[in-house]
Amino acid sequence: MLARVQLMLARVRLMLARVQLMLARVRLMLAIVQLMLAIVQLMLVIVQLMLARVQLMLARVQLMLARVQLMLAFERLNGQRATSFKKLTPSAICRPKFSAMVCPISESDCRVPKFTPAFAFLP
Repeated sequence: MLARVQLMLARVRLMLARVQLMLARVRLMLAIVQLMLAIVQLMLVIVQLMLARVQLMLARVQLMLARVQLMLAFERLNGQRATSFKKLTPSAICRPKFSAMVCPISESDCRVPKFTPAFAFLP
């Protein structure tokens, strides 16, 4: 009789070990599912960021299109081609004169430059 009780006790312990193993597997599976959920949430955030970037690029393209349309409308109004709004009016630039001036050494020298070679022996 004692052997039967010990056998049943061993079976109960074995079943308890199996239940504990199954519980550990369930916990592991739960951790894997939570990890997968975190990965899916991260992927969702990445997709949202990519969507925001595409929307920003679309807004930039629309802004460039509006600028081109504005320039074309301005061109139609003036009848001329406007490459930039900065170039609509000429700016007043006073440049210094760098042309050659003939300054004779004395009054007896000629004021007109000669077209003779640099090392001419005869005038």
